[in-house]
Amino acid sequence: MSKQTRQELSKLYTQERKERKRKDQAFRQMEKQEKAAKKAPHLAPNGSFLCCRGIHKVYSNRVHAVYDFNLDVKEGEFIVLVGPSGCGKSTTLRMIAGLEDISQGELWIDGKYANGLEPKQRGVAMVFQSYALYPHLSVYENLAFGLRGTKIEAPEKTPDPEEESRVEKEFSEEEKRLKEAISSASKEEKPALLCQRKILHWKKKAALSKTGKPILGESGAPLIKRRKISSGEIAERILKTASSLQIEDYLTRKPTQLSGGQCQRVALGRAMVRNAKVLLLDEPLSNLDAKLRVQMRSELVQLHEKLGTTMLYVTHDQTEAMTMADRIVVMKDGLVQQIGTPMEVYQTPKNVFVATFIGSPNMNLLQGTVKGSTLFLGEKEYPLDEEEKNSLHSFYEGKKSQIASALPEMEKEEEKNLLLEEKSRIEKALSEGVYPVYFGIRPEDILLEEEGEDCFPKMEITCQVSELLGAEYYLHFPFLNQEMIAKVPNKRAIAHGEKIGVSFKKKGIHLFDIDTEERIF
Repeated sequence: MSKQTRQELSKLYTQERKERKRKDQAFRQMEKQEKAAKKAPHLAPNGSFLCCRGIHKVYSNRVHAVYDFNLDVKEGEFIVLVGPSGCGKSTTLRMIAGLEDISQGELWIDGKYANGLEPKQRGVAMVFQSYALYPHLSVYENLAFGLRGTKIEAPEKTPDPEEESRVEKEFSEEEKRLKEAISSASKEEKPALLCQRKILHWKKKAALSKTGKPILGESGAPLIKRRKISSGEIAERILKTASSLQIEDYLTRKPTQLSGGQCQRVALGRAMVRNAKVLLLDEPLSNLDAKLRVQMRSELVQLHEKLGTTMLYVTHDQTEAMTMADRIVVMKDGLVQQIGTPMEVYQTPKNVFVATFIGSPNMNLLQGTVKGSTLFLGEKEYPLDEEEKNSLHSFYEGKKSQIASALPEMEKEEEKNLLLEEKSRIEKALSEGVYPVYFGIRPEDILLEEEGEDCFPKMEITCQVSELLGAEYYLHFPFLNQEMIAKVPNKRAIAHGEKIGVSFKKKGIHLFDIDTEERIF
């Protein structure tokens, strides 16, 4: 081994040791803060049904999976956590469910401090990526499994013989008819009739569970008793859920006799029958084929509108996030990048990552420079209007002020030096009026053969690849030694290698700071 190699290895080892030491110190500091936080009084948030305050997750091997996660969810909201694999979205969901410990921070569910609560006490239900159905049990038994033994607080009742007799009489004729039909049915007809008899039996149990007279206390109010859910109440919940999910006809089948979409409905039903306050869904559609995913997406949205339950949904598919969510939480490397409605996240992305992650095809991104009031992309010049120029100046002035206010609070010399470098870069850009930027434009904002006040001057490009998707084309073309994509309507045939004129829509351009990658406008 050469001397240079030994020096390089020694340097890497020293860096690794320093990093491990830093992680150990951070972990011990977090443990100390969490112990102090447990002793401190906890104040419930106002106006939030589910609230995450400064939540961190650090594993014993010092891997920091989630950093300072903050989210306020209103009752009945549909929130989608989206991001690439390994960004911490499933870990966050598991912390809310109680399947992972919270390293630091506070979790509130319906006004209750939930950090120390067991999963069954939190009032949440979870749908996992895999269906996790018991193959030896019927659909009904799979749905009932989690309810058996569960205790609820309900009014105490005394039996009502008259009401029970009425229910028995109501179902007796149908039971007699089915019994006769089964005895005379052919081999092919019998399974369907047996299924009907089973469902009728469950309906009868559900109806009987509603009978009885409540026992009143001294105040005249019904006495509340903590007891196990009765088999009749289980039947009532399952039949109601099965009707909502349209799986009534499959209640007697085994999971192996169901399609992927039907298995997913059963897994969702198992969570719904618990009457949970919050439904947590961890990539429930990832095992389905493309056509079935589209169908299930719309069914989930309709189900949410019908039930009005608070839902947190995890996915890596930005199409699911855009089509289903009331609000989207975009995550990367354990950090929240942006929270907003689908339209806000799409039209005003907070940084380069959000801009390129949300939207299909991805936003086109190029390096450029703003000099004065003109954007330069290679030799091309694009004038900025007064509003855009003011936004650019305000952005850098704002960054300068933030750094000035943050500097006195910095204790470490290394962090101070980084901030001072950033400050000098910004001051230089402001004094010279030269700003290195990323220029972004979405494929749909590249117009074909159009000119006018709404767009920049037309330029001629060579279409390298033309992808026809029915009503529209995806055109791939080189621009400044980089491939760009335009999404244009199918008004005429466009061939590979054809020279065409395109222009950028003025209101469709986005500028990002080249160092911080934050959005300027």
